[in-house]
Amino acid sequence: MQACVAAEGPGDVTSRCFPYEHNGYLDALAAAIDHIGEAPCIVHPPDGLLVKPFDGFVELLSTDAPDLVVLVREGPGEIDSIGLAPRRLLRLAKNGTTSGAGLGLCGVCIFGVGGLRRAQETGWRPERESGLVAVAEKLVADGGSLHVGYVDSWLRYTGRAADLLDMNRVVLAELTPQLEQIPGAHNRIEGPVSVHPSASVQSSVIIGPAIIGPGALVVESYIGPYTSIGAHAHIEGAEVERSIILAGASIMHVGGRLVASVVGREARVARDFSLPRAMRLNVGDGGEVVLC
Repeated sequence: MQACVAAEGPGDVTSRCFPYEHNGYLDALAAAIDHIGEAPCIVHPPDGLLVKPFDGFVELLSTDAPDLVVLVREGPGEIDSIGLAPRRLLRLAKNGTTSGAGLGLCGVCIFGVGGLRRAQETGWRPERESGLVAVAEKLVADGGSLHVGYVDSWLRYTGRAADLLDMNRVVLAELTPQLEQIPGAHNRIEGPVSVHPSASVQSSVIIGPAIIGPGALVVESYIGPYTSIGAHAHIEGAEVERSIILAGASIMHVGGRLVASVVGREARVARDFSLPRAMRLNVGDGGEVVLC
């Protein structure tokens, strides 16, 4: 897995992903030290999506100047009561409060200036400790300051296709209409649609919000709302709606509308017109095929 880190440098913001395996945040943050240096940075796990903008939390770095801001999810949902990890954080943070709502860690945190270095200097031992709470505890024990920020919407991928589709819907809902001319010919485009300049859309209908990635080819097809087409995907003679088509996948003349689906990288979904007529599937471990 990887943790994605965004750091603010002179005049710009850069981002990079760092791998980790057994020790989670500790491994990822240790790997990021040389890249980040003293700059403030945001650490976001790769398996989740924070719906609320970061702006308000980043502003804390210039006002209260905490060394670490940890975000927790507040409100009803899968969490019915305050978990152990958030309780430990609330005890550490002066702004912590225990309302009646359930709380759960998002895994997102913001380090202030020099905060990542100070966390490293606390002398954590990855072989015995892991997790964001351990980093916060060691940072506070070393004299650092902690702020707990509350969000009401945090989406996390738990291995279900529905999780990915929810995240896709949230991201595409923020899409604005593309001002540049859509490459291709004889198309009907409605709503916010983004088509990469290297993609080609021909004789197709695209209803936004939708996005067509680089090098993708869409021919004589219908692409409905909340659909993401990955790089170099090929959609021809097909109807796709509320779905994610990952890089290199192809959907060819399937004969029915593909809805609420996730098609993996380099996968192929096609209709075979040869005889004898039969259904042929190649489905990997954990895959799912629903026939209507």
